[in-house]
Amino acid sequence: MIIWSLRRTVHAASFAVLAATLAGCDVTVGAAQYSTREEKKFSVTGTPQLELTTFDGSIEVRGWDRPDVLVEIEKRGHNQAAVDSIHVKTAQSGNTITVDVPKPATTHHVFFGQSPSASLVVSLPTQAILKLDSGDGSVTIRRINGKINIRTGDGSVRITEAKGDLVVHTGDGSIQVAEVDGHVDVETRDGSITIEGVLRAVRADSGDGSIRLTAQKGSAMDADWAATTGDGSIDVRVPDGFGAEVDAKSNDGHVRIEKIAGQTDERPRNEDRDRSSARGKIGDGGKVLKLRSGSGTISVKNW
Repeated sequence: MIIWSLRRTVHAASFAVLAATLAGCDVTVGAAQYSTREEKKFSVTGTPQLELTTFDGSIEVRGWDRPDVLVEIEKRGHNQAAVDSIHVKTAQSGNTITVDVPKPATTHHVFFGQSPSASLVVSLPTQAILKLDSGDGSVTIRRINGKINIRTGDGSVRITEAKGDLVVHTGDGSIQVAEVDGHVDVETRDGSITIEGVLRAVRADSGDGSIRLTAQKGSAMDADWAATTGDGSIDVRVPDGFGAEVDAKSNDGHVRIEKIAGQTDERPRNEDRDRSSARGKIGDGGKVLKLRSGSGTISVKNW
């Protein structure tokens, strides 16, 4: 009986692969998971506005030098029935494109904790407007200029070589932003935050994790900046000539602010290495740089 059952399983898997191959799908069958891949391609004549939503799965977006938007979808499940329950909805109106992968209506395909998922890989013109949403999965963005709005229920977020306005929220995961030029507004309920680039406005909020801000030469405060963490250190590095009004406080930790190049005072008033708060001007002053930590050291210095 055991041998017969095993043969039946192998024959069924072989038939599924053959049928999918004849249908033009890319199919992978393994002991733990079954997957298929498909592509959606859209032509645009200007700046694309792309909205991507998946109920569970990673999202990767990368810019390229072509007037097309290519969306690759990888659907995964324990078996073919689980994968077939995942449906992709697409729509295009001019340069506005919507790709939605909703959660399957049935849930009986869950097998030993393995639920269906759909990951998205997108290539599109570098100048774009993005709105990305994953119920559970990491998000990666590279070489995109424009407005970017990201939300994931559970997963890390990594953005590199971006220019414009960035808004990011993850329920659980780290956030890394590098080689950015513009406004950055990021939030994670649990995870570290790292932001580096030519910064114009910054809001970084972590429920539990360290925050590191590195403002490169050319950074300027278009608005007040704020970095807040419930538990973790805050490390801010600024270039020569950077000006701000510092307002820093740690409920359980020290505040340390080095003399910034071009600063006339020896250090902001009320600040020394044993204090938990500091208020004062660095450089020529300017907008407010507000730093708050529930537990951790706060430092501001030249890089």
